[in-house]
Order: sequence, then structure tokens, then C-alpha cells
Amino acid sequence: MKVYTLCRNNNNILVAFLFCLLFILFTSCTAVSPPMEGFVEQAVETRGIDENNSGLQISYTNQKGESQIEFLDNKPTMIIFWTDYCYTCKKELPKVNARIDEFEKKFDVLALAHGDVEATNKFVQENYIDRLTIGFSTQETRDSYGIIGQPITIIIGTDGEVLYKHFGPLIFDEVLNF
Repeated sequence: MKVYTLCRNNNNILVAFLFCLLFILFTSCTAVSPPMEGFVEQAVETRGIDENNSGLQISYTNQKGESQIEFLDNKPTMIIFWTDYCYTCKKELPKVNARIDEFEKKFDVLALAHGDVEATNKFVQENYIDRLTIGFSTQETRDSYGIIGQPITIIIGTDGEVLYKHFGPLIFDEVLNF
């Protein structure tokens, strides 16, 4: 009888452990905002996407915390929304950086983070992400594209229309054959 009780208790512990493990796995890339200490959201434009005399543009904060504007009038733009605490994002970004030449034949490419500036910059530096344009998305940009969670990849046409939106790991062949 004691052996049965011991096995039953160990099964409960195992089930609890597996539940916790699954919970951590599924919540590691959520839409919950981390503390934003040091994030200079006030320095960005009040609108994520603007149409003016120069054409379409997207504003974001660069790695130094300065407002940056990218003009979207030459070719479609691929934007990868990611964060430094997302396991999938951290595995994917070095691969995108390594294949940037393939992507840039078809798209302007931005990787916009949502997270702590120091942690993000440290990840970028430690993983030698040196060819991919890294910045920080604004809340308005995330809201206008319905960005909830990470990673999300979108492709914006030169007219500002979202042509492609994918939640989860980037499917390289699908994007390159888009």
C-alpha cells in the first residue's frame, strides 16, 4: 500500500512539473510587457506610420535611444517584431542576420525589439548581429499592426498595406518566395 501511495505522489509531482514546464514554454513569448526602464518612447514620432511628401515612413527608436525614420518607398519592407526574453526570437535573429543578403534583394529589413534597451543591445552584441537593422518599436506601431506577442513578421508594401503577417518562427523559404 505504501508503494502505491509513493508512486501516486511521484506521478502528481511529475504532472505538476510538466505543467510548469509547459506554462513556461508557452508564456516565454507573450504579449506581456516587461519593465521598460531606459526605454525612450517619448523621443519617437507620435505616429508609427506617416504619409507625407516623401512617401511612407516608419518611425522607431534606434539602439542609442534616438528617433529614427525609415522611408518605405523603394521596395516592400519586412519587419520582425521580437524581444530579448523570447527564446524563439533569440534563436531566429542570428539566422536572419546571416541570411540578410537574401532578404535585402527583395525587402528593406528591420528587426524592431520590444523590451529593455540594455538587455537587447547586449544580446545583439554578444551574438554578432551586425548586418541587420535593429531598433525598438513604439506602442503605436505595435498597436497599428496588431502586434501581440513575439515573434511576428510582417511585410509592408510600398503603399503601406500589410501584405504578409506571420506569428511564430520565421519560415525562411515562404518569405523568400513571397
